[in-house]
Amino acid sequence: MFNQMQMQYLGECLTPWWINSEVGTLAGDWPPQGKLFRYMRYDVKLERPWIEENLGPEVKAAFGRSLTDVDVIRMRAMDDPTIIDDIYKLACLAAEKQVKPEHWLGDAPPWCDPAAVSPAAQRRDERIRARAQTLPTSTASAKLGETFSKLRAMLVKASHPNSN
Repeated sequence: MFNQMQMQYLGECLTPWWINSEVGTLAGDWPPQGKLFRYMRYDVKLERPWIEENLGPEVKAAFGRSLTDVDVIRMRAMDDPTIIDDIYKLACLAAEKQVKPEHWLGDAPPWCDPAAVSPAAQRRDERIRARAQTLPTSTASAKLGETFSKLRAMLVKASHPNSN
């Protein structure tokens, strides 16, 4: 929270977030020398009410069902590799709603050009592809990992029944 407060005070944010009741968004405050930079903040709150309110029915379409509290609790476990696909889906839905053309001023920097790939990135991609070909893939182990992930989320939900 402290980082966000500094960013919103020192920089101009087109989408300022509420920090707390004492500080607000700091959108109207600035240091004596003025705002030092511009930035955008895009975020997804891993809370079911926020997801339902801000991402709407697209979530049900993307996942084929409504998300449960257990699903959202699983997504908070950043050490769980079985959530990667679900988190990515959620992030894409949020990006479609939050990122707007007017947020981009001027030309995009050269590193945004999909045709311009640095040699280091090419070597990294080659290493990733080579590693993927040597790794054994097992649907049984993936299913077991997802089952343990859901079990852990259910245990968290059971030990904190009033959180969502």
